[in-house]
Amino acid sequence: MYGYSDYEMALIKYSVTAMLSEISKIVILSIFYLFIGKFDLFVAFLALLIFLRINGGGYHCKHYITCLMLTTLISVLAIIVLPLISLPNYSIMICVLIVCLLVTYCIGPVPSPFRPNPDMLLIKRCNIKCFLVILTFIIIVSIFNSNNGIKPYLVVGFWTITLHTLQLIIAKILRKGD
Repeated sequence: MYGYSDYEMALIKYSVTAMLSEISKIVILSIFYLFIGKFDLFVAFLALLIFLRINGGGYHCKHYITCLMLTTLISVLAIIVLPLISLPNYSIMICVLIVCLLVTYCIGPVPSPFRPNPDMLLIKRCNIKCFLVILTFIIIVSIFNSNNGIKPYLVVGFWTITLHTLQLIIAKILRKGD
């Protein structure tokens, strides 16, 4: 159709559906975080999560409402609940992030079962991109860990990467069952 292969048409359909779904979730969550005064932390969470999800994949819900609920839960955990846990020091944070880096590189990406299967070259590129973004975050934490002004953003980023890695593991286990 229109000179596109079946694969390309399936990819276009998946992309449009995914973008509309993501935009609506972002609008809903933006309103929530604006209302509670944590919009800046939500933007930091979102920037990191979008990059990790696009390149690393992960668990995908079958229905929009369950996806919205899961995304809301993960954002609330990363932005509101888990930052209440006092991490002993930044060395622990860096060690956990290194584990996340290695796990993400070894098992990722886990593409959505609703999208056409990516080729090996795309998988390798996505893996490298996730590796580099987590490595960059580790370097940022290493350099700016004593700056109290950005500490809340570092903590949200830490929990975002940690939660993304956990859901990636879950997605990988569930995909093996398919």
